[in-house]
Amino acid sequence: MVLSDWMSGVLAREFSPKFAAKITTALADMDADRQEADRFAGAMAILLQDGDSLDTVVKLAKADWRDLFMAAGLGHADWATVLADRFGPGG
Repeated sequence: MVLSDWMSGVLAREFSPKFAAKITTALADMDADRQEADRFAGAMAILLQDGDSLDTVVKLAKADWRDLFMAAGLGHADWATVLADRFGPGG
């Protein structure tokens, strides 16, 4: 899964290098185009910042990606705006 430069920057800014690498590794198992990759990564970042563990977030993503998006507030057409409001413009 290839992230945009913007989302790669978000992960680098919001998490330690080691933890950002773990997120990227977890994302590698998911099949999505670039736009959806940013949505997956953004959803994971939101839930992680809100206190969920990486294992919990990965299990949710693998069980039903729609539940991941809904739990992070990215389940609707305005998901890109939600990400930009949370992490800054550029996505």
